[in-house]
Amino acid sequence: MPDSNPAGEALAVATKSPLLIRSARLFLAYLDGRAVVHVATVFATLYMTYEGFEWAKAFAVISTKDAVSVGAIIIAVTGPISALQGYVLKNYGDNRGGASQ
Repeated sequence: MPDSNPAGEALAVATKSPLLIRSARLFLAYLDGRAVVHVATVFATLYMTYEGFEWAKAFAVISTKDAVSVGAIIIAVTGPISALQGYVLKNYGDNRGGASQ
């Protein structure tokens, strides 16, 4: 069974549709073929990670709480961000590996 090509299939379907739908399908096939959404997601999570750790640094400097409380708050804020970043980078790497083969 040959490998399927989503962009090629979308192109085949798009050529048989009305102009507006054909244009939308061609544009989405173009975005899908270049993994634009995956790249944007990676950059968004990298930016979110940067902002989260900048906030954590500022919070650690100005906080009047004890060290254990500050550490617990920082982990509670940056932990989910780091987990999301790990998932997004793994997903991006898996999809890039599949696209190049």
